[in-house]
Amino acid sequence: MNITNTAEIRSQNKKKIIEYLRNESSTKKIMSDRLELSFATVSNLCNQLIEEEILQITSSMSSKGGRIPGLISIRPNSKYTLCLDFNNAEDARVALVNLSNELVDCTKVVIQESADYSQYLQAYYDAALGLLEKHSISHSQLLGVGAAIPGIFYKKNNTVINSTNALFENKPMKLDIEQKFGLPAYLENESNLLALASLLKDQVKGSSADIVYIYLGEGLGVGITSRGSLLTGTRGLGGEISHMGIGARSFPCYCGKAGCIESELTISGFYRKLRGAETALPDNPGEWWGHFVKEVLSGEPAAVDVIAENGRLLGSLVSVLANIFDPDEVYIGGFIEGIFPVLHPYIVEEAQSRMATHEYFFPSIRGSAGYEHLLIQGCGELVFKQWNP
Repeated sequence: MNITNTAEIRSQNKKKIIEYLRNESSTKKIMSDRLELSFATVSNLCNQLIEEEILQITSSMSSKGGRIPGLISIRPNSKYTLCLDFNNAEDARVALVNLSNELVDCTKVVIQESADYSQYLQAYYDAALGLLEKHSISHSQLLGVGAAIPGIFYKKNNTVINSTNALFENKPMKLDIEQKFGLPAYLENESNLLALASLLKDQVKGSSADIVYIYLGEGLGVGITSRGSLLTGTRGLGGEISHMGIGARSFPCYCGKAGCIESELTISGFYRKLRGAETALPDNPGEWWGHFVKEVLSGEPAAVDVIAENGRLLGSLVSVLANIFDPDEVYIGGFIEGIFPVLHPYIVEEAQSRMATHEYFFPSIRGSAGYEHLLIQGCGELVFKQWNP
């Protein structure tokens, strides 16, 4: 075995130890058994990580009142990730998460209306510097940059495509961020990041769970994990469901076709089903949605009819994804989180009716709340998964 391979194995084993300790403190003996590594390997690597101030030796009280020596835990604030949210210029954010993927701080980024692409990146850089100075964090403590982008990260040429922000279209954002920040950078769209963050909810399954995350926002997206890793395809184009032709109303779509599922499961789709297919969305969609939610929760028949229809449409989508990927969990989040309990029975009923295997296994279908926090956690997890200690 050559030196390079030996170093790679050592790095992988360090990562296993750090991942294990993100969830709980442990002794070297327990980690040796759980991680299927020799005690000598665990002991040597733990000692190295203690010297690097990533781990620490602690102790805890036993049931008999005495202290258990040699308990090892992570130092959460030994390393950090910078998280950049590029999805909404009006709510642009830079955040810091620590090694345990806990939010340390978050600050708003001020973007001038006339800002060009380079000025956009500079604004994020300045905001990040301010956070680092505020918390006295050095460059050496940073693992990298995780960025949530409004589009698709095309792996073939490392550019952003199909972006809702024209400034980012066909731009090599990964390279540009790395040059600007002097750190490795990793980019993903919001659906993929939300799927990654959802892995953290189940610490037992987390590293190996199969999850489908359906996100309803300005568009419709899905994030998929298999054995704890994102499924994005060879070029990063996988999981694009917006233009699946399974819509019930055959609404015309901006792609030039009709019946795309995105045209019915965005706010405009809910609105058109309630007010009429030709009705234009009001100037303040968020305000209208708030009124609609109140109508749903008060049981207004027309609003509940729309919920029933779109709940069944979501159920149909869930069945397609579940039949293909066989996930442990299906999460559904976005603007519908306030009425998910009303949608849920329609989703489950329709999905079960379209899954021949539901009597043997049916995935848990859960509403996902706290989009903004989850997105930041997803950025942190994206970087952590790529980090080689």
